[in-house]
Amino acid sequence: MRTNRVLRLALATLLVAPLLSPLAAQSLVDEGRALFDKGQYATARARFESAAAANARDAVARYWWGRALLAEDKTGPAAERFEQAIAIDGGKAEYHFWAGNAYGAEAQRANRLRQALLARRVKAAFERAVALDPTLIDARSGLMGYYLFAPGFMGGSLPKAKEQAIALMALDPFLGRQGLANVAMKQDDLAAAERELATLLRDFPDSGRAVALLGNFYADHARPADALRVFEQWVAKHPKDPLGYYGIGRTAAVTGQQLDRGVAALQMARALPPAADESVRIEPATITYRLGMIHEKAGRMADAKAAYAEVLKLEPGHKGAREGLKRVS
Repeated sequence: MRTNRVLRLALATLLVAPLLSPLAAQSLVDEGRALFDKGQYATARARFESAAAANARDAVARYWWGRALLAEDKTGPAAERFEQAIAIDGGKAEYHFWAGNAYGAEAQRANRLRQALLARRVKAAFERAVALDPTLIDARSGLMGYYLFAPGFMGGSLPKAKEQAIALMALDPFLGRQGLANVAMKQDDLAAAERELATLLRDFPDSGRAVALLGNFYADHARPADALRVFEQWVAKHPKDPLGYYGIGRTAAVTGQQLDRGVAALQMARALPPAADESVRIEPATITYRLGMIHEKAGRMADAKAAYAEVLKLEPGHKGAREGLKRVS
């Protein structure tokens, strides 16, 4: 029965596809992109699929079909669509960049042998994207990240990561300097990392991301007083932004210092509206997880257990909360 249904669908596609003019196919792509921008990925995908069926040489439709599939977390099929787009038109840097993203997402759920294969594909895709368009910021950032975090036998290289960070400085000074800080941290040069992050905040004083990067760096390296100074300054300038309060709470959770103050700050962060800046928006599950950490450090195991359980209701896959719940149960 299923075979007959598949055959009927295939025949229907063959009958309908030739009836679509290039203008109609383009209209489907345009409709799909509008739906994609609204987050209606499944409906958008159907438009892109129809447009691709109408024209075997339509690289754009296959590219956007892949984007929709990737947004739906269908990583394998998404990679196939990007590969099809590249086979038709291999000169588009964004096609290679998004193929690299799909390979990377697929690698996260693959076995070790396949991970190595996919990692090489990620590297090749990002490198090709940068070669085709040296100004494509996302591709350079992705390649920098690959060089930074991949092991040497898979092509990771701190000197190459630094090269990409320097190149990014001319395109996106924020990402470039953040990249230089990350390279310094990987080299265990904490003084250089601090200088880069402090310069970043100096150059972008109204950036919540810059505040979070420097404040978290201090907290993560056992410098709670410096971390609190950074976040307190942000609270003084932006008293209705939850970022500073969350940073104070996170510092308490990570360092074990000023725990009661951390609880009060996290409660304030949870009570405030979300930050306007999407890049520093803090999810309720994240705030509650830090509360659980503080309660655990303070020996309030029942409160910690309740907090971790609440996190898992909000975000069932939260690894830290799952491990915390085991510790306090």
